[in-house]
Amino acid sequence: MKKLTALLLGTVVSIAFTADAFAENKQLAMVPNSIKDYLTSNNGASGGYLGVVYTNGSIDDVRAKYIGEGKSNWVLDDGDGGQVQFGFDFGKIRLDARFGGIYSNTLSIDGAVKDTNASDEAVVGYSTLNIGLDLYRFTLGDYLKAGWPSTPFNIDVAVTPYIGAGYGYGGGWMTGKKANQDQETFTEPAGHGIAQSYEAGLLVNITNWAGITIGYNYLKIDLEGHNTVAGAEVESDLFSVGVRLTY
Repeated sequence: MKKLTALLLGTVVSIAFTADAFAENKQLAMVPNSIKDYLTSNNGASGGYLGVVYTNGSIDDVRAKYIGEGKSNWVLDDGDGGQVQFGFDFGKIRLDARFGGIYSNTLSIDGAVKDTNASDEAVVGYSTLNIGLDLYRFTLGDYLKAGWPSTPFNIDVAVTPYIGAGYGYGGGWMTGKKANQDQETFTEPAGHGIAQSYEAGLLVNITNWAGITIGYNYLKIDLEGHNTVAGAEVESDLFSVGVRLTY
């Protein structure tokens, strides 16, 4: 009886696997060749990667208190910053952790002329977990080889558009003082909260494992805390250039 039960069970499992495989192959057969070609297309080297990026861009005005005033409009200058990312490339999809910062200056508070002898620094820091999608790898090496067939080295130039998004935590602070005021002290608004980012750009490969990134990044950080107001946030449109190494 046990042998018969085992035999019947084995037969059912075999039929189930066969039916599943048949259904999978049937589904694949119904997928257009263009989609299958895209899903199996080459997107460069896979493995761990390191990225180092320089960023520059505008920072929206921040709502925060100034001494005894309830709500003031802090205008910040364009910011310069940097970002380091560590992650893993699975082909088309990448996952990484990023740590970055932006340095700027306070231009004015409520439109008033600022005291140039007082501190006017503004700093933002953030860390996010990110997912990226490499859309398609356009290989240029074959064209270069065709025009230079006797090249003594391997040409592996390619361009890959990508998009991505991140979620994490960040914070920042600002300093500044209006001119012609008697107060010797000045408010230093500071806060921290959720950080969100969205990006789009191009990876220009020099070799299969090394490339230059050129992109745009939108960054938003909640800035509720010391001397900021409800709903205060930092929003920035950053343009970036960097290097990505896959190993």
